[in-house]
Amino acid sequence: MSQRSYRSLFWPIILISVGLIWFLANINAIPAFNPLALLTLWPLLLIALGLDLIFGRKSRVVGVLIGLATVGAAIVIMIAAPNLGPSYQSTIEQFNEPVGSVTSAAVSIDAASQPVTIRALNDSANLFEGVIGHSGIMDFKVTGTTEKQITLRHHDGSNEWLLFRIPTENLRWDIGLNPKVPIALTFRGASGSNQIDLSGLQLTSLNVEGGSGSFDIQLPTSSKAYTTEYNGASGSLSMDLPANTDLTLRLQGKSGSLSLSLPANAAVRIEVKSRGSGSLSAPGGAARLSGKSNEDKGVWESAGYSSAAHKILIVVEKMGSGSISIH
Repeated sequence: MSQRSYRSLFWPIILISVGLIWFLANINAIPAFNPLALLTLWPLLLIALGLDLIFGRKSRVVGVLIGLATVGAAIVIMIAAPNLGPSYQSTIEQFNEPVGSVTSAAVSIDAASQPVTIRALNDSANLFEGVIGHSGIMDFKVTGTTEKQITLRHHDGSNEWLLFRIPTENLRWDIGLNPKVPIALTFRGASGSNQIDLSGLQLTSLNVEGGSGSFDIQLPTSSKAYTTEYNGASGSLSMDLPANTDLTLRLQGKSGSLSLSLPANAAVRIEVKSRGSGSLSAPGGAARLSGKSNEDKGVWESAGYSSAAHKILIVVEKMGSGSISIH
């Protein structure tokens, strides 16, 4: 005799219970409750669903018990450990660090999905100023006295293990740096658009790791040579290179397009060490010194480069599938 199969009551119980919890939260019967925190309990729902598929179809009573146990466990978790749910509430925080006795600084910024603006401060007694709109947790650390290390990092909190993210309102990061202090800047981008105007700053080095967002970078003119490194991802890069400055620019491309704007009459040397599937467009005044004419790997150099007062060296460590345009 075949075993009788019953229609499971698991899903009706879950839906009714979720609606009831949401209703109680809306009338403030459950204080300090964030309904979006229910989304973090999806592993519990998967476990209960699996149990229902195995046992709930054989007995209505078992299906009801599984549904009630799941709802009860969810309520206990949310009440006993409310901090397990991520904070989706958006906020705006301000972070400042005074100049004090600092002689140099290393600034490291790990961005989130919000758009980021970095600029030089105007007549400020602060070394660092940041107005940061975000959801989640911000980590701001400062160490050192004369040589300071500043770190600004965004943490999603416990929703890092979610398979999806909840969109937040239109927030942004606005960061200012003091132009009177030599600064080594490290910036790790994410999915937002990034406007990085470093003109006027005393930049000693720049290291940028690209994400899926776009980058618009203006490099500063300097009496001292400095190095800039860009490790790209799928986002695009537009970079203005400085005049009257000895600059070494190292690039690693992936799928994003890179566009470099040279100053007028720049003395430039381009070295492509590893060729990918993307295309390279060298400036018209640069002559090829090595490499085959039908491939992008090789060396290009503008006239009078060796004797120029200021030189720009562009080293393409690795080309990806994106295009590189130097003009």
